Amino acid sequence: MSPTPKKINPHLLDEIKSYGAFDISACFNCGNCTAVCPLSKEENSFPRKMIRSGQIGIKENLLNGVEPWLCYYCGECSETCPRQAEPGEYMAALRRYHIAENDFLGLAKILYRHPLIMIIFTVFIAALLSFFLVGIKGDPEKFRQWIFSNLVAYEAIHLIGTIVGALGALAMLSGVIIYFKRLTKERAFVFKGQIFSTCLFIFKEIMTMKRHGDCLDESSLTKRPWYLRPRFVHGFILWGFLSLLAATTFDFFFIYLLGTSFYFPARLTGTIGGLMLMYGVSVAIFERVRKHHRHSQHTHPADAWLLFFLFMLGFTGFWLEIVVMAEISGPLHYWILLLHAVMAIELIQLVAITKLAHAVYRPMALFIYHLQQKTKEINNV
Repeated sequence: MSPTPKKINPHLLDEIKSYGAFDISACFNCGNCTAVCPLSKEENSFPRKMIRSGQIGIKENLLNGVEPWLCYYCGECSETCPRQAEPGEYMAALRRYHIAENDFLGLAKILYRHPLIMIIFTVFIAALLSFFLVGIKGDPEKFRQWIFSNLVAYEAIHLIGTIVGALGALAMLSGVIIYFKRLTKERAFVFKGQIFSTCLFIFKEIMTMKRHGDCLDESSLTKRPWYLRPRFVHGFILWGFLSLLAATTFDFFFIYLLGTSFYFPARLTGTIGGLMLMYGVSVAIFERVRKHHRHSQHTHPADAWLLFFLFMLGFTGFWLEIVVMAEISGPLHYWILLLHAVMAIELIQLVAITKLAHAVYRPMALFIYHLQQKTKEINNV
């Protein structure tokens, strides 16, 4: 069977540039980037393969591939590129391109390309959420431990959070379905006996960031203390975010649904998660300000905005924890609570169209990649 002809889009490279790939047109395909990349393999070579597909305009090759998510942007390819074409930044732009193309609403495409609209949009959504949170009245007698009832009802946060969370989950699910169809379109897999081992591989990768570490084994970044290396910085951000999500779930289950005052699991999990998130975000911001390493020299406005969001979420969260533990009241703390609640709810809504979507799309791509490798091993036996 002859392969399906693929359409050529002569404007594809310009489109990708709008997501942050500044100088990739300077590339003359020498292959140096692929040669120096510690994660590039013969069966999934990058960045050269992805660059070539972009230059000749084959959109399918870019969107149906796992390669953008196999890259962790150690910066070695950009550091050694003889044309200063920034192949590492090109791969980062492709990840943004994937997120935008998997978003059926088209919001990610607008927000990534127009930073001013992104700021206006997020501020507008924040104002809208504030209106609903302040407008919904609850029962202060039912949740007596809630000291912020003068401004925001306890029930309002969970009601709005549940609605927004459901909408955000649907948006993420639609993106997952779109990307899964693309990933499996021209691939054949042997699923029998491979699902468990593949899921275990993904779980280990999420918990240890091993591939991220392998990416940097030959990099100058290994000379830095372990707690400042990108592997652990990204790990702390991911684990912190997941821990805060778990804390919110505990809070919803024990206090809101069961109506108990048993909030220790939520507070402990939230405190640990908040510390990890604040550490990871603070180091990431510091690195982007210093720009001492190739991987931190370019920061897309959408990524900078997300880091600001995460930092403010952690900062206001710890402010409120101190207020609650010390039983302090006052108008300032009420407004800090409103800011924190709005940012937390909006962040859930924006997961599918921001860099937070990495937490879903990268494991998906690694799942397909690992399953593909296992299938080849079985077929070669």
